[in-house]
Amino acid sequence: MLLIGIAHILLKTEKELNTYTASVVAVFLVALSIFFIYRDLTRSAIEPWDAQTNAITKAFGQAAILKSDPIYLPKEFAYSLYFSTKTKTNYLQTRDENPKIFIYVKGIWTQDVALIQKTLFGKRNTRVSGLVPLGEDTALVQMTLSQRIKSISSLDFINKKISDAWESIPEGSSYGRYTKSLQAKFGYLSFF
Repeated sequence: MLLIGIAHILLKTEKELNTYTASVVAVFLVALSIFFIYRDLTRSAIEPWDAQTNAITKAFGQAAILKSDPIYLPKEFAYSLYFSTKTKTNYLQTRDENPKIFIYVKGIWTQDVALIQKTLFGKRNTRVSGLVPLGEDTALVQMTLSQRIKSISSLDFINKKISDAWESIPEGSSYGRYTKSLQAKFGYLSFF
């Protein structure tokens, strides 16, 4: 609408813009912008976490992740996963040092997964327990696998990504624990 308003003012004030050619160019530019907006809207119909949600659901089905294993995800992804699959996850750090904790790590590419497989087992197509690839650059890494990776010097860069992901998870506050206890007491349960 802004473009049409500006074009209307320019067409009224300038004589060279008040021609048939200028009108055709203006209509063409408006049609071109509508095309690109429509194309971007139809292309982004898939949520970025849909593929990752499907990968987590598949991992539950293959028993790569058990329902009792705590999973730490970014807050928005935890919300998306809960509302689509009713799977409870954590987005705040707890005091629990459970070795079965899965951490959402960005920056682990498929080549890194192949390197981990080759380093730990000597071959590439072996399934690594504790590692669930979620896409081309994200994965869930279990703390037990993280401890194994720490001992291998060639995988230091992956260990750094895992430790950075763990440190980036915010810690829970006293107010959050208080709110959660009130919600549990009065029946307004939340998913966290």
